[in-house]
Amino acid sequence: MHLHHIALAIVVAVIWGFNFVMIKAGLDELPPILLCALRFFFAALPAVFFIRRPSIAFRQVAAFGFVMFALQFTLLFFGMAAGTTAGLASLLLQVQVFFTILLAVMFLHEKPSVWQIAGAIISFSGIGLVAANLGGDISALGMGLIIAAAASWGAGNLISKRFGKIDMLALVIWGSFVAWPPLLLMSFIFEQNFWDLEGLSGLTWRSAAAIGYKCVSSYLVGLCDMELAIESLSGCDSSAIFAACTSVRVDEFRMGDGRTHPSVENRCSCFNYCRSLYKFAGNSPRRTQLSEII
Repeated sequence: MHLHHIALAIVVAVIWGFNFVMIKAGLDELPPILLCALRFFFAALPAVFFIRRPSIAFRQVAAFGFVMFALQFTLLFFGMAAGTTAGLASLLLQVQVFFTILLAVMFLHEKPSVWQIAGAIISFSGIGLVAANLGGDISALGMGLIIAAAASWGAGNLISKRFGKIDMLALVIWGSFVAWPPLLLMSFIFEQNFWDLEGLSGLTWRSAAAIGYKCVSSYLVGLCDMELAIESLSGCDSSAIFAACTSVRVDEFRMGDGRTHPSVENRCSCFNYCRSLYKFAGNSPRRTQLSEII
């Protein structure tokens, strides 16, 4: 494993981590569904006019865009709006690991190794620490919604796995293109109180910065760089690096929020590091499975 591969994985993890800070900033001024719709609108346009659709059926692109983008991020945004800090949201969303493994075993007939199962159990134990902190850094509703978002992420992983080798940038752009119209319609129906001059007058540069960062840096660059990192590393190595980097608590830099909650996040981070060690210990040269690239 080369050093520049590790550096690439760390850069992607940092980009994704700070994305949760920007989501929190955006939710201070925009309702969840509208923020989600605007994110995918600007991620898709005008790029969709210049990037050819990936070489799969449109219904497959639509399924990926709905599950991986529209559903997952709507649930995530609602979960964070319901009272979840950026750092805890980034940690809790890693429950997708278990949904991905479960779905891969059920539908792709993959067989995770003993080391992977042990690491997953250790990592999952950290969710108990989050649950024990309900009412403080996270609400029960927020926790439930983010776990549902993680399940949607796991399903999206399964869908994309069936595509085989594909142009990731094109998939992101066209997936975003099919995701934003239903979201915008849902926002107009359920968030009507914001669709007036009074609601729009409260927007500041923070909303624009949050949307811009998520579209350009976190979304397009992050996903494409992750594809490069996964192709360059073995399954165990890439999984271990991303698991360890998840423990970076970027919510200490939240915009306009002086509170930090390191205790629960520090303890959950330990579980991520333990999962990393287990995956490195069980590494062996063989064909990479979906359950490893998580």
